Amino acid sequence: ADGAYTVNAGATLDFSGGTHALGATSSVGGAGTVQMSGGTVNAAGGWAVTSPTVVNGGTFNYNNAAGGTTGTLDVISGTLGGTGLLQVSGTMTWSGGSLSGGGGTTRVLAGGTLAISGTAGRNFTAYTLELAGSGTWAGTHTVNTGVGAILRVLGGGTLDVQGDPTFTQNQGGTATRLQVLGTLTRTTSAGV
Repeated sequence: ADGAYTVNAGATLDFSGGTHALGATSSVGGAGTVQMSGGTVNAAGGWAVTSPTVVNGGTFNYNNAAGGTTGTLDVISGTLGGTGLLQVSGTMTWSGGSLSGGGGTTRVLAGGTLAISGTAGRNFTAYTLELAGSGTWAGTHTVNTGVGAILRVLGGGTLDVQGDPTFTQNQGGTATRLQVLGTLTRTTSAGV
């Protein structure tokens, strides 16, 4: 479907089932919450959501290479993927679910924050997560990786690994890479 979808402050647009194809001339924006709680959203158009974009049970494939933005991004369960560039100006939390498929990128911008936490296992495959702001990686979860996934700390970005998460190459394909162009530290853990 094409067209403009504006979510007003205090409102929620919830994709709770089915498959939704938002074409190249579509746009989603506003100060409300956009949530994928079930089904699949394939978005190829503009994305300018100033409040949360939430992946909690559904699949969100962002496929616009020119890039879209969201104020915050919460990946709780379900899958964030696609071929495009989704930029986060505020906080991204990844407490469960997967970043997987399509070869796309989520970038936490300078001034933004990334929090990887929790105990839920998750997959990280054929996708890139970039951090230009500051981030923490805490918890005791397992991240199952492979198929060319990249975790990249950009110049000026900082990632502090806390706790004892497990990062395992077990999904086949090209090895996952950790690229550090900024700063990576490890604190508050007895692990290595």
